[in-house]
Amino acid sequence: MTPTLKDVKKKIFFTDIRKLFFLQNVFFQIDLKNFRYIVIDRIYLEKDGTVSKDFFYRIIRKVFNCVFYSITLLLEYISGKIKPEDFSTIKGPNSSLYM
Repeated sequence: MTPTLKDVKKKIFFTDIRKLFFLQNVFFQIDLKNFRYIVIDRIYLEKDGTVSKDFFYRIIRKVFNCVFYSITLLLEYISGKIKPEDFSTIKGPNSSLYM
């Protein structure tokens, strides 16, 4: 069975966000069958059982940025800003949301 353009777009979307997750060094799980993904990172406790506020915010920010970027990328796919012919020229996600 030949994959439809819609199926190809979904696979390319998940490939693009997988690249981002690798670049951001987060743990993730992608479920292509159900078109879902999970992004997590670990928080390590200090010897006294605490976590610094700065470390905690950096981890939360990193996970948030990954999720926000993936939602933004999905919106671009849905809105048509990314056309099927553009797929061959996509070199990977930009890791900065603020450029």
